[in-house]
Amino acid sequence: MFVACVAADRAGRRATQSSGKRTILWRDLKCGAIHSDTLSMKTRERNLIVFDWSCHGIPTLPSVAEQLIALASNENASTSELTELISADPGLAVLILKAANSAFYSLNVEVTSIRHAIVLLGLPEVKRIALSAVLAERFLAVPREAKRVAMDLWRHLVATAVLARDLSDEDEEPDPYTLGLLHDMGWLLFLVQHPTSYMSFVQEKSKGLREAENLWGVDHQLLGAKLAEAWGLPEPFQVVALRHHDPLRDMAPPGYLFKVTFANHLSSEIGFRSHAMFDEPLTPQIFDASHLMDGETYEEIRRAAFADRERIEGYCKLFLG
Repeated sequence: MFVACVAADRAGRRATQSSGKRTILWRDLKCGAIHSDTLSMKTRERNLIVFDWSCHGIPTLPSVAEQLIALASNENASTSELTELISADPGLAVLILKAANSAFYSLNVEVTSIRHAIVLLGLPEVKRIALSAVLAERFLAVPREAKRVAMDLWRHLVATAVLARDLSDEDEEPDPYTLGLLHDMGWLLFLVQHPTSYMSFVQEKSKGLREAENLWGVDHQLLGAKLAEAWGLPEPFQVVALRHHDPLRDMAPPGYLFKVTFANHLSSEIGFRSHAMFDEPLTPQIFDASHLMDGETYEEIRRAAFADRERIEGYCKLFLG
């Protein structure tokens, strides 16, 4: 992919993956109001947003998505396992065949079965299509008036996933595409439980993201980490949800976190934004700690990604029914 080529030419280094156990820091997130060391409540211009963490309040993760995430994280997953899982869901199978036969892939033959799609596109790509199709249905299941902001969020998630994959080696674990696709799951909770407030929040044009969150009394990273835990997702998903804006808050941030951090910034900078607020800029310290690239390399990657927006936009639309 273009990003990987640019990064390799200029940096020539890959981030090492941390395998040690980590301490997850969202335990102060309680039912109702959010209490965290990152949340300032000095301003009272907005009412505190209260979140329901009961089993009836949180959005559910479809069981097929859980199984697909497990397969995406298993480098030894077989073609037969994926074929059996997808074939058991006729609606999902239809979406995958539709995607495989789309102009995006421009295959010279008609794809007539899931196994055929795996042969032509490869097992990793079909896993990504399947998971993206399932999650698209989950993230876009909102009231009609919130469809536009939900679509903006979905486009940002897919663009981040694509760019995280482009920044990574083939078959890298944990799967950077899947991490990117779920990095902002905290916004899903806000959108599902408070759609009207979320629609107002994303229009806070004159403020930075952190300032707007403080103003509204929300922290989407804490929300996302808690939701990842509630969904039973593996540790990397919880780490990425909690720290994709603050990778240096941990002593030894893993390489995959930096890739999602960079991809998240890139996707917003090239037009795939989920909100009107501006993000805090990437610092020299983040570049140095990542061992992936420097600021100059990042700018080259950003220009290449901007030129590649049409491909990314096509990928965003690929999974919609």
